[in-house]
Amino acid sequence: MSAPRSRAPLEIHDVDDLLRDLGLSVYLFVIIPKGFFPQQDVGLISATSEANQDISFADMKRHQEELGKIVMADPDVANDRHEYRRQRQGR
Repeated sequence: MSAPRSRAPLEIHDVDDLLRDLGLSVYLFVIIPKGFFPQQDVGLISATSEANQDISFADMKRHQEELGKIVMADPDVANDRHEYRRQRQGR
């Protein structure tokens, strides 16, 4: 069994680095804009549904309407909106 290794004493440049990093962190915290996220819940959730490429427009519309009924069954949902688009090939 070997003797435990002793730690090297803290040197002045280590303390300088620590203080510099701490100061920089505080400075960045103060100057970085805080508006990245809304301050309140806007109550909007967006979702996308996908199907096989060979589905007809009528079938996709029917599936979307069924999804809308499932979403509207939740008492916390006030309304929903459907948008039907066909994706172009090769995108």
